[in-house]
Amino acid sequence: MSAKTQSTFRANDGEVLLMKALSGTAYILAPAFMIKNKVKDGSLIPLLPKLKLMERGAMYAVYPHRDLPVRTRLFFDAVREYLGKTTPKWENSISNFDKLYQG
Repeated sequence: MSAKTQSTFRANDGEVLLMKALSGTAYILAPAFMIKNKVKDGSLIPLLPKLKLMERGAMYAVYPHRDLPVRTRLFFDAVREYLGKTTPKWENSISNFDKLYQG
C-alpha cells in the first residue's frame, strides 16, 4: 500500500512541524524521539498505523568493524545506557510502537 500526499505547508524544522500537528492543522511523519510522550498523553494520534514506512539503513559515526579507543567505547556505552540498551526510551512511551507502520 502506498499513499501520495500533496502538501500546502512545508518546513524543514521538526519543532515547527510538531507545533503544526499539535495545533491540529497538519499531519506529519516524525521520529519517535521527537514526539516523546505526545502519543501517550493523547496530544497526537498515530494515523495509518498499518502503512509500511520505508526502511532506513544504519548510520554510523564510526566504522563498525574497527576497534575503538577506550574513551570512545566508554562514551558509546554511557549513551546506550542513557537512551536504552535495546529499545530507546522514547519508543517505550508509545504503546505497541513495535507493531506500528510495519505493513
